[in-house]
Amino acid sequence: MYSKIGSLRDLHLAKEIKAKLEAEGLSCRIAPDPDIEDLFWIEVSPLEKAPYARVLFARSLGLIPKYDFEMGRSSSPRNNMGPVTKILLYTSIVTFCLQIYFQFYMGPMFFEKLFLYGKPTETILFESIKSMDLWRLFTPMFLHFGLMHILFNSLALKDFGAALEFSQGSKFVFWLTLLSALVTNTLQYCLTGPLFGGMSGVVYAFFGHFLGRQIMKRPSLVNIPKQGIIWLIIWFFATFLPGPIQLMANGAHLSGLLIGLLSGMGRFSWQERQRWCLSLMAVLTGFIILMLVEIYRLPVPLYFSQKSW
Repeated sequence: MYSKIGSLRDLHLAKEIKAKLEAEGLSCRIAPDPDIEDLFWIEVSPLEKAPYARVLFARSLGLIPKYDFEMGRSSSPRNNMGPVTKILLYTSIVTFCLQIYFQFYMGPMFFEKLFLYGKPTETILFESIKSMDLWRLFTPMFLHFGLMHILFNSLALKDFGAALEFSQGSKFVFWLTLLSALVTNTLQYCLTGPLFGGMSGVVYAFFGHFLGRQIMKRPSLVNIPKQGIIWLIIWFFATFLPGPIQLMANGAHLSGLLIGLLSGMGRFSWQERQRWCLSLMAVLTGFIILMLVEIYRLPVPLYFSQKSW
């Protein structure tokens, strides 16, 4: 079943909007009006996606402004986080409090050992994972080492997580979180070992999704805060500079950003194929170059090269 979402007299414009909707995973078709000459209806399927498609249709014509997160209204998603964002944020805060408590009463790293990707004393690569401690694939994202670490990630998660969940839904955010946590944690483990943590890999995946949509010039339901974008970009490149912050988990930042970019670029229509291919080549080239820079600047050999399988 198809539902009509809007009509146009410009067939070329109708085809452009149809391509944008198809890039969002919607099944679309253009049907001429049976009574009015040179009037074309855009129809979408399934029916439950029609309200979302109507918003995108109106936004493509400039009829509805993007939701501005910076207005600070009580109905803003920034102040009403979705369930997945809340779980990520509150779990990180509770975990950080437990880290401080156990560090004070039981000594350093007593609690963290349960959440790290692997045990600090392991002699075999992926030893803990092979022992079926599968929760370690994801739990490093909840660990934070310092007040500024948890504060920065919490503020970024609150903004970008709420924006993404408002525009794409809780299910999308849930699966993107799992995928980005799995990939970023595993890559960082292979680079530097199990002693890392933080939500920043997931945050950069959320940020990368919006960036990927901008690259493909796709409409978005929200405007994310410019201050947050600026801070994430500055922090991303600052961690490659010499100094105390160079010990940050750049492998997780890079891989999270890559996953987010690819999810934002998503599927492409035939009209978008050239832009999509060029964008993909640019994204992968940038990822490879920055990853080589990160490997070069590491003070020790790659972790996976030091351990046996």
